[in-house]
Amino acid sequence: MTPKKDIEELLAHWKGRLRGSLLDLAVLYMAAFHQGELYPYSIKKNLEEKWGDLVPPLPTIYSTIDRLKANNYLESKVNVEGSRLKKILAIKEDGWVALENMMEEMKRFLGVFEYHETEMEFPRRRSKNE
Repeated sequence: MTPKKDIEELLAHWKGRLRGSLLDLAVLYMAAFHQGELYPYSIKKNLEEKWGDLVPPLPTIYSTIDRLKANNYLESKVNVEGSRLKKILAIKEDGWVALENMMEEMKRFLGVFEYHETEMEFPRRRSKNE
């Protein structure tokens, strides 16, 4: 039997990687389809509505945006409001290509669960004799 600590470490690592990948997808998706101007703070607020306490902190969102900009998926334009500078995010052509590919991959990965789609519950655990 695997020690509980090993399972917890594996799960924590997996959750971090999964959340990071989903954050990339979510940021690109919002940049593509958000109505109005999109800012890093508005991304956080939108994610809080959907993900609740699973939302990463604002610095993580900023670093995700910076990485997506470095890969030429996003661009930011500066909007001056009084004494504040706000970065308005927009998706670029390479971002559209990345988003389409990521969405297609997501569909493929989630396809493995389609046989439980109507039940919407966890499958029962098989015994070793089955």
